[in-house]
Amino acid sequence: MEYVQMTLDEWARMKQSIEDDLRSLSEGFVRVGYKLRQVRDQELYKHDGYDTIAEWARAEYGLNASTVSRFIAINQKYSVDGNSDRLRPEFGKLGQSKLAEMLTLPDSDLQMVEPAMSREGIRELKQFNKQAPDRGVADDLYELIEQFWKDNLDLKEELIKAGGLDVDEAKEMVNPSGNRTYRKGLYFMAMYEGNIQIKKFGGVPDSIDWGEFFRISRLIFDEQAEEDARKAEQEARKAEQDVQKPQETAQKPQETAQKPQESVQKPDESVQKEPEETEHEEAKGGELEEAETADDGSGPDPAVEDPEPAAVDPGESIGQVFEAGREGSGEEQEDEGQGAEADGEDDQDDGWMNLPETEEVIAPAQQNGLEASIHIILENLQKAVNVKAYKSALSSAENLVDQLKKLVEGGDQ
Repeated sequence: MEYVQMTLDEWARMKQSIEDDLRSLSEGFVRVGYKLRQVRDQELYKHDGYDTIAEWARAEYGLNASTVSRFIAINQKYSVDGNSDRLRPEFGKLGQSKLAEMLTLPDSDLQMVEPAMSREGIRELKQFNKQAPDRGVADDLYELIEQFWKDNLDLKEELIKAGGLDVDEAKEMVNPSGNRTYRKGLYFMAMYEGNIQIKKFGGVPDSIDWGEFFRISRLIFDEQAEEDARKAEQEARKAEQDVQKPQETAQKPQETAQKPQESVQKPDESVQKEPEETEHEEAKGGELEEAETADDGSGPDPAVEDPEPAAVDPGESIGQVFEAGREGSGEEQEDEGQGAEADGEDDQDDGWMNLPETEEVIAPAQQNGLEASIHIILENLQKAVNVKAYKSALSSAENLVDQLKKLVEGGDQ
């Protein structure tokens, strides 16, 4: 198509001519309808030998019965006084197709339709009048506008982001085509360039200006911003509480951890007692064997053999265990030492070694052999007892050394 450059005046005249043609078409429909009404009412079709106006119109003009009815209806609805060949001025810019689409609208709804409204918009309005609306969604004007922005979030964000717009600029963003329809709940809304037509179901249409629309919209935006701020604050508090709960819970295991330490000490005491008696008997048996060997004078080394040494912690030296035994025996050492001193020579059978009952003076050589035997016995005791029972065994061994020293001193005298 060839592009024709036009001035603003030429463009304005062209638009006016289109409007005039549409008006003439609409007025032509009104005039045709008016004349068909006369033929029908006066039965003029019978002059040509036809029984109905439909037969006459089909034969003479090729019009079917529905078209004849539509022309007559348009004249009745849109002509001045409802019975003339002149179109009412308010419908002058509407084409025949829109006028035909509007025929089933109530007269009160005609003001809802302006030339900018499409035929689809007119059909949507008719559908709104037929179906019962959803209640509880948009029951008043405030809720209607609130729902409009919920269904057009992108437009809302764009409008807020633009900021500082006047009413005309904001209106251009919301309704750039000059017509926009929206249906929600109890309301139908038709946006035009000059105003906004609003109809509540079962009522008559009303209108508001764009300033009122944006005033209500601002209230909705501010309320939503406050609600978002409250939710953000609540979420922040909840997050802070969630962080504090693990810290409080972490303190409880620290308190509970002290109880197992107390219970751990009790098994140690029982472990010390049971092996102590067993080791005591084993040591007595070894001491009896040592005593017989000393009496005979014919046996091998007086050291007591250790048939199967108990396991000792490889990470802990014998010296470390020995020192631990000295520190841990505490009251046991003191009690056993007192018991050994009280019993003296009369209760020597209760010790770890059964000493020979003799009043003979011990010779220096024999004394040296006895001291060597004592050291060997201690070494075997260190290997034979486990770590948990070693403290008690070591304490008894120390008492034994004290007794033997007394015997040695007595022999020197």
